[in-house]
Amino acid sequence: AMWEQGLSMLTAMQQRAVEADAICCGAAISACERGRAWQPALALLWEMRRRGPSPNVIHFSAAASACEKGTQWARTLAMVHGMDIEGPSPNIITYGAAIKACERGAHWPLALSCLMDVQRRGLKLSIIAMNSAISACEKGQ
Repeated sequence: AMWEQGLSMLTAMQQRAVEADAICCGAAISACERGRAWQPALALLWEMRRRGPSPNVIHFSAAASACEKGTQWARTLAMVHGMDIEGPSPNIITYGAAIKACERGAHWPLALSCLMDVQRRGLKLSIIAMNSAISACEKGQ
């Protein structure tokens, strides 16, 4: 899989004492997201937090999307909650992943809670996130 190749390249860089920057790490997390590989995406994110470079909202959003695509709704929501406490602040992409995860899991109260958080933060909600929230309500009946 392509995400495995991305992680292999990142590992090879580290073995050659080439410092991986935020862009390389972000590309690897995004590759994991596209491959629905939530476990390596989270491992890489936590490794960034431990050793650097410091992850930003883009890294967290890609990891949240990897969890959502891997049907890990609880992990997606836990990530958003953790970002709320420790930073960086979640953005509309992060919330979109959380709302989509709630839809997949038919957890409509949590989807609505995410919508309220988006509104409280003054973020502009995408039509995709809104449709996911509506679908979560439909599935949760």
